[in-house]
This record gives sequence, C-alpha cells and structure tokens, in this order.
Amino acid sequence: MAASYGKSIGDLRNLPATIKTEAGQSIEDIANKLIADRMAVTGERASAKLTADEVARITANNPGKDLTIAGQDLVVYTQKDLVKLAETTQFSTCHSLDSCLSKMV
Repeated sequence: MAASYGKSIGDLRNLPATIKTEAGQSIEDIANKLIADRMAVTGERASAKLTADEVARITANNPGKDLTIAGQDLVVYTQKDLVKLAETTQFSTCHSLDSCLSKMV
C-alpha cells in the first residue's frame, strides 16, 4: 500500500480524464507525466514496472487508436481507474507508526 501524503481521496477528482498528445511525445512520456502528476496524492514511486503498467492501462483505455499521433485526445483516467487508485492509496493523518498507535489507545 502506498504511503500517506496527507491528501484526501477527493484530490483524485483533479486528475484529467483526457489529455491531448503532443508532437514527439511517446506513450512512455505520457505515462511518466501522469504518474508524476499523481504521486503527491497517491504516494506511488516511479519505476519501470509502474510505467509499463501505466502504458498498458492507457492503451486499454484507447482501443484502436494509434497513440503516436500528435494532437489527438487520449482517455487517461476512467471512473474505474480512479476507483482503483483510491482503493490502493492510503489516506490518513498518521505520519508515523507511533502517531497511529497513539490515536488507537
């Protein structure tokens, strides 16, 4: 589970549903930008596996599209994607194990 960064689940609503591709931008570039933009909310850590998973998710959200064509709109987050992010992200005010345990006592 990802670490808490003091954000709320509502912050996921600010993620874009679609983005417009730019010339010279690869699908990996898009994936890495999306990851970087949500890291403060989700607490994810960038990795090659996360990028590959993100590329697969974006590809699945855009069946039949050539993702290398500049100027097209790509679906980057669906409701299902946002629900999955919410389920795998820990939102909490606990900044350490000690603070969490002290709140439980």
